[in-house]
Amino acid sequence: MSDFAPVHRRRHASRRLARVPCAATRLRDFAPVGEGLLDLSPCGALLRTDAYLALGDELLVSFRVPGEEEVLDAPAIVVRYILGG
Repeated sequence: MSDFAPVHRRRHASRRLARVPCAATRLRDFAPVGEGLLDLSPCGALLRTDAYLALGDELLVSFRVPGEEEVLDAPAIVVRYILGG
């Protein structure tokens, strides 16, 4: 089950708090690096991960938009990280 609620932050894009299962893979070594998204926007997402990711790492994130059947494969680049979140 997914929950969506506004997330108020100083960002340009409207972000939505979400708990969406996903499969995130680092492209340089095809290592699985994440299994859940914590928030989404048209321009980005917050990935829950225990893996070490470097700024600039390229990922492929596959997930299903809540209420839709189709799985989306989205390219992503690590642009920030939050420790201990």
